[in-house]
Amino acid sequence: MEYPLLNSNNTTSKVDYAIIAAMEEELTFFVEKFSNCQSILLKIGALTFKVYDYYNSKVLVTATGIGTTFSACVLTIINSHFNPDFFFFCGTAGGIRNHLKLRDVIVADKAFEAEIQGIFTLLKNTPFENCLKHPIKNEYFPAHYPADPELLKIFHSLEFTHEKVYQGTVVSSNAFPAPLELFKKIKEFDPYSIDMETSAFYQIAWLLNLKVLAIRGVSNILNTDGTDEKIHESDVEGSSFAAASVLFAILNKLIESKNVCNLKLISSS
Repeated sequence: MEYPLLNSNNTTSKVDYAIIAAMEEELTFFVEKFSNCQSILLKIGALTFKVYDYYNSKVLVTATGIGTTFSACVLTIINSHFNPDFFFFCGTAGGIRNHLKLRDVIVADKAFEAEIQGIFTLLKNTPFENCLKHPIKNEYFPAHYPADPELLKIFHSLEFTHEKVYQGTVVSSNAFPAPLELFKKIKEFDPYSIDMETSAFYQIAWLLNLKVLAIRGVSNILNTDGTDEKIHESDVEGSSFAAASVLFAILNKLIESKNVCNLKLISSS
């Protein structure tokens, strides 16, 4: 059931979970899973968001558009207006490590931005060195931004038999499929994969103290120099499905734990 479009000031705008991807194709799994759930559309200015009722939880599902700017912007809007308890980013990625195969899944325990890595060395002992401390948070920003440890702990508690799942570092860049002039330097950090959003997602989470986890399916495998002459053969559908399956298991575990906790509170009152 789909309700009329509501203004964001409505009291129903608080959600429990946000599932975000760059492209709508990367969210097909969740649209199908939630197809029988009640849903509501909420509007923030010119932007419309869909929220599903799923096992007594409100789950927002939306696409941000590709790239770090869009992902950071939409994440901030969602946090400001919907205040989710947990955020997930799901989608595709280019595999970097040579043992990876299509549809392998990477759970990002930390992420970094390719283009900014050199700044930590270049700004030392210059008039710009203070730029390395964030002026609002008043902390030095890290080279790599971490995922939420609680969500990683839930991931570790689960077993996955249908997907090959790895945990590790990912890198993001607005150059597609990879910034060739930086690729050798990128590989020194030994990331599993590269995408265009995760580092921005994790940076905003660090800045605003949000609980986030990004899960990526390998849609294509990069060459050792960062090129990919087979990019037109990328498996967007299969890799998105694989990543979403892992995310969905984590989401269900979270909801199960929440509902058990609520039942205990009710029974003890």
